[in-house]
Amino acid sequence: MTGYARLGSMLKIMGSTLLIFLRRYGHHFSLVMCVVGFALDSTYLPSIDHTFTQIIALVYFGIATGSIVLSQAIQSNKIRASWFILFAPVFPLAVQFVFGGLLSVVFVYYFRSASLLVSWPLVLLLGALMAGNELWRKRIEKLEFQVTVLFLLFLFFSIFAVPLYFGTIGTSIFLLSVALSIVVLAAFIFLLSSVAWGVLRDNALRLFLMLTGSAFLVVGFYFANILPPIPLVTRADGLYHSLSRDVFGVYIGGAEQESWNQRYLSFFYPSEYHRVNDEPIYFYSAIYAPAVLHTPIVHVWQYWDEPSGKWITSSRVEFPMSGGRERGYRGYSEKESVTSGLWRVLVETRDGRTISQKKFNVVEVTTSYTTELKTL
Repeated sequence: MTGYARLGSMLKIMGSTLLIFLRRYGHHFSLVMCVVGFALDSTYLPSIDHTFTQIIALVYFGIATGSIVLSQAIQSNKIRASWFILFAPVFPLAVQFVFGGLLSVVFVYYFRSASLLVSWPLVLLLGALMAGNELWRKRIEKLEFQVTVLFLLFLFFSIFAVPLYFGTIGTSIFLLSVALSIVVLAAFIFLLSSVAWGVLRDNALRLFLMLTGSAFLVVGFYFANILPPIPLVTRADGLYHSLSRDVFGVYIGGAEQESWNQRYLSFFYPSEYHRVNDEPIYFYSAIYAPAVLHTPIVHVWQYWDEPSGKWITSSRVEFPMSGGRERGYRGYSEKESVTSGLWRVLVETRDGRTISQKKFNVVEVTTSYTTELKTL
């Protein structure tokens, strides 16, 4: 037996063993990898503007597109090498693994950036996509689903990447991200048509509806203010009785103690602010943004009007923000004319995208309330 023949025989044996393993344990292996990957990504994944993150994303997209094209080329007999065909079942699994990794990365960044009180539908959608990638294996193997999920993932990454390139955010930048994703999608479908024209033709209507539906859903999320103002992330915010800055640029604030439910479940348990002698209220926020990003930040002070059942805007305070500080760009606003009752402060971009919000009850008292100094 020649050396090439022995090599071919060894590849067949290894391929057969690998396929048996994947067919038997592939689903469990995929689920474990997804859970472990999400845990690692949420803990150690650097910021979206980090070179490592961008390289990982490009590798993921390269593997996904390559696996889809090669899988379709084998099914359409464009590739006929027996040793290559032997590994054909591996490509759909590779697509699923990579989709799991990409969904994990996207979910982590959107979860970091989202105000759950506003963006919970988006977080729920991304969570459903992650679960669906593991539960609907047979459906994910269909070409129209693969193309749609790949388009959605690239669209979500474009919403991150394009603002980094231009150094600003806004509606025009968002729409440019959508347009870029559509152009890349068209190029991918053109490439795919060379090996899977028949499948694309037979599923053209379904593919068109799925792609347009996905695009309109994301655009609708944006204009409904459900999509967070990527890539801005709230590092800290809070209410203070006093706020000052020392000679080293460190903020020192005097704050009331919050219970755990007020801190983590503020939507149901608003913080209480005990105000004495018409003292001003200070609201501090630290917003992380990549170093290249420069955009104004707005603090919107609102109170709940019982007769109308609406939030009424009392004042808006805008200040510029420069990215790059890991613990966030710091800024604060001061409010003097505050009546007792339910209030909230929205941290927004200039075009009204909500980054975070803080809800609290103002209680008038006659004596000073105990506070503790915090280094911010």
